[in-house]
Amino acid sequence: MATRRDFGSIARDKRKSGGHRPGWYIRFRHDGKRIKRYGGPTKQIASEKLSQVHAFLSKGRSLEETLRIVFNETSAGGITFREAVGGYLTDFKGRKRPSTFAVDVTRFNAYLKNATWAKKDLADITKQDLIRWTNARERAGTSGPSINRDMALLSGLYQWAIDLEYADENPARRVPRRSESGRGRETYLAAKEARELIEESDDDFRPLFTTAIFTGMRRGELLALRWDAVDFALHLITVVPASAKTGKSRVVPMGPTLEAALTAIRTERKIVGVGTVFTNRRGVSLTKWMVQTALRKTLARCKAIPEEKRPKVTFHCLRHTAASLMVQNGVSLHDVGKILGHSTPAMTARYAHFAPEFARPAVLKLDQAVMGTGNKQERAETGA
Repeated sequence: MATRRDFGSIARDKRKSGGHRPGWYIRFRHDGKRIKRYGGPTKQIASEKLSQVHAFLSKGRSLEETLRIVFNETSAGGITFREAVGGYLTDFKGRKRPSTFAVDVTRFNAYLKNATWAKKDLADITKQDLIRWTNARERAGTSGPSINRDMALLSGLYQWAIDLEYADENPARRVPRRSESGRGRETYLAAKEARELIEESDDDFRPLFTTAIFTGMRRGELLALRWDAVDFALHLITVVPASAKTGKSRVVPMGPTLEAALTAIRTERKIVGVGTVFTNRRGVSLTKWMVQTALRKTLARCKAIPEEKRPKVTFHCLRHTAASLMVQNGVSLHDVGKILGHSTPAMTARYAHFAPEFARPAVLKLDQAVMGTGNKQERAETGA
């Protein structure tokens, strides 16, 4: 028999007509017969199957047994969950933000390792399989929001499979979602606590923590920030679409304290060009893990932050801190949403309770208009 290199071929076929599944197909000859089989949604999967076919036939197994083992031809599904995951990740790599894609990979690997249904063909996985699995995870202490994210990812996988005619229905869509009403409140720092966090941080991380607190930018946006996006003349930072969670560009104004901090590190470190803004003194770009370690050490030195509160403070809390302090000091929810890059007003509305009096002047004016009390009521309310 020919060597694996000379045995058969694989080719991609994008047709979707007549029940034909788009993907990679295997072609080989055996006993004078020309054999063609669907290999999978990715070239790697198809290549692995062709290698298996060659290995089985080389060991003397029959063609029928080989096809049954390699292609699972007695199964109605045809494409396994593992193969579907491989195809989905191949198609969406580069189309999702790197951080989002990395989380997807982690979740899929967890399914493949721990879920019994992940060993099935995609079409054989049922709603009942997923319900039993989510119930077991909930009993084990997994939060409702985390389970909902799992189902959302699986639903996306099935929609991809349906579009490519690998599946006919989406069982994940029919799994009841968990309530998220019990989610813990976000942790915020008071102004005094935020100042101490900046003061107690190491030189390598103080500019990053300062920028986070004074802009509310996300960690990924900050770590990706480059000097050409910092405009000292216009006092603005531009968040580019590639680093923004929403995929949309926005500008964030700089105040004098932040501007002075960024100018100082650029001068002290003799930075030239348009490289990464946040590095250590050796010029190495800061990473997520470096920042987490630095924040934990900094919090341990912060006496103004109660000891029981410190474990709850994450880097994302600095974003919440920026929003809450802006609202407390009279910035409108609309402007806060624009600065933070919220995709909907509902996301910013979480901070409305920090400004319980924000609508009071409007209500007073309405009261005066209806009752005809004029400026007398207003003077009484204001104590003027």
